[in-house]
Amino acid sequence: MNGSLERYKSLNGLRAMSIIGIVMMHIVTNSNFILEKTIHKVITSFTDLVFLFMLLSSFSMCCGYYERIKNNQISIEKFYKRRYSKILPFFSVLVLLELVKNFNLEVIYEGFADLTLCYSLLPNANINVIGVGWTLGIIFLFYIIFPFFVYLISNPRRAWVNFFLALIYNYICQKYFFNIDHVVKNFSYRTNIIYCGMFFILGGLLYLYR
Repeated sequence: MNGSLERYKSLNGLRAMSIIGIVMMHIVTNSNFILEKTIHKVITSFTDLVFLFMLLSSFSMCCGYYERIKNNQISIEKFYKRRYSKILPFFSVLVLLELVKNFNLEVIYEGFADLTLCYSLLPNANINVIGVGWTLGIIFLFYIIFPFFVYLISNPRRAWVNFFLALIYNYICQKYFFNIDHVVKNFSYRTNIIYCGMFFILGGLLYLYR
C-alpha cells in the first residue's frame, strides 16, 4: 500500500511539472516578453509536455480501470458516467464563459462541439473556443475508446506490436497524411488521435511493466 501511495505521488508531481511547463510556454508565446534566444527556445519547447500528460493519463487510467474492464468487473455505463462527471462540469464552465465574452454564431457552433466533448472526431476542425482545450479533447477521445485500448494492450506482446504500429503512424502522419505546410506549421496534426496514439500505448506499456 505504501509503495502504491508513493507511486501516485510521483505521478502527481510529474503532472504538476507538465502543467507548469505548458503554462510557461503559453505565457511566453502569447506575450511580449523579451527573453534570451536559448531560454525562449527551451520554454517554447515545453509545448511537447502535452505528450507526457497523455502518457500519464494512459498510465493512470490503466491503474484504475485496466484490470476491471479486462475482467468485466465494471459496467460500461458506470465507466462512462465517471468520465463525464469528472470532465464535463469544469469544461462546461470554461465554454460558457467564452460564450458570454464573445457571443456570435461561430462561437455557438464551436461551443456546441466543445460541450459534447467529441470535437476531436471532427477532421482538422478549427476550434478557437477554449483552443488550448484540444489536449482535453484528445484525452477524452482516449477515454471513449479505452475498452478497445485494453484489448490492444491485453498482453505485452500485443502491446509492443501496437506500439510500433502507432510509432509508424506517428511518422507518416507528419510526412504524408498531414504534410501540408500550414497544417504542419500550426501543429494541427497533434490534435489527431492516431498521431498521439503512441504516447497512450507507451503509458499502457509502462503499466504492464510497472
